[in-house]
Amino acid sequence: QKLQTCSCCQTIMYPGAENSPLNHKRSYCTDGVKQSQGLFSKGHTFYLHTFLLAVQCIYECIFMQGL
Repeated sequence: QKLQTCSCCQTIMYPGAENSPLNHKRSYCTDGVKQSQGLFSKGHTFYLHTFLLAVQCIYECIFMQGL
């Protein structure tokens, strides 16, 4: 049977037993960076509007600061 891999980071999803800390978490990828709160629900539903507001905030903080 082919091992399941994450389509984002290409790591094996479940190398350990059930509930093992080795298993891929829904809200993490290989680098261990947690996804921003509010962008995803249950690790699979993406909220575009929330994402765009976050991008706008980052843009304004970086590019509009001091103007």
